Amino acid sequence: MTHEELHDELYDLAEISAQIAGLSRQMRDRIERLQRDELWTQDPGFTSLDQALGHALFLAASEAPPLLEAITAVTGTTPQPSPYGS
Repeated sequence: MTHEELHDELYDLAEISAQIAGLSRQMRDRIERLQRDELWTQDPGFTSLDQALGHALFLAASEAPPLLEAITAVTGTTPQPSPYGS
């Protein structure tokens, strides 16, 4: 790998990090909106915000760690992944 290729790779990593940070902010903003506006109450399948967020974790499956981190940062809870209505 040349010096230039190395710096291109490092630049790409910085770009990816910036994209991830932006997506993390979007997740937190959406979780805050769900919490603030109590949007989960509009679906009778959910009895709590944690249950609704647990369903999002279930849907995320193996990609859930960033979502769980955002949920915990916003709500202070750590819901368990759960299928809809359970």
